[in-house]
Amino acid sequence: MRGKHICSLMAICLILSFLAACGSGISEEQYNQVCAERDALQAELDLLKAEDGKDEILKARVSGTFTATVRHIIPGYVVDNTTPKVAVVTPFQDVPYALYVDDIAEQLEIGETYVFEVEPKEVEITLQEYERGIPFFEEAMARYWLAISDFRAAGEEDYGLEVTHLVYELL
Repeated sequence: MRGKHICSLMAICLILSFLAACGSGISEEQYNQVCAERDALQAELDLLKAEDGKDEILKARVSGTFTATVRHIIPGYVVDNTTPKVAVVTPFQDVPYALYVDDIAEQLEIGETYVFEVEPKEVEITLQEYERGIPFFEEAMARYWLAISDFRAAGEEDYGLEVTHLVYELL
C-alpha cells in the first residue's frame, strides 16, 4: 500500500511540474508583436523577390580573349567522326573544356598554349548580370554560344592567374 502512495505522490509531483512549465511561456502581447514583425519581413522579402524578377533586359556585346593550353584535338562527331573540329583545352588551374574551333583545329598543336580570340556576339542580359560582370570562361562559352574567331601563340605576358579577358559592352 505504501508503494501505491509513493507512486501517486510522484505522479502528482510530475503533473504539477508540467503545469508549472506550461504557465511560464511568453505573453500574448509578445507573441503578437513577433508575429507582426515576421509578417512585415515576409512582405519585404516578397517585394524584393518581385523586383528581382523584373530586371531590365539590356543588349550587350560579349568579346575578348582567354588563354588556354590545348590538351587534345578530337573530331566534332556531329557531321563526321574523322575531321578534327574540337580542341580540349585547359585554362590555367581549371578543368578541361571541349572548345569548338572548326577549321583552325588543324593549326593547333597539342601541349601548346594559345590566346583564343572570341568572336564578338550580341546577347541579352539583365542589369544584375551586367553589374556582376562576365561569368567564368566555361559558363560564358556555354551560356552565349561563343565562337572562336582567331588565335595566336601565348607570350610571356599572357600567362598568370588572370587568363580570361571577356567583357560586356552595352549597345
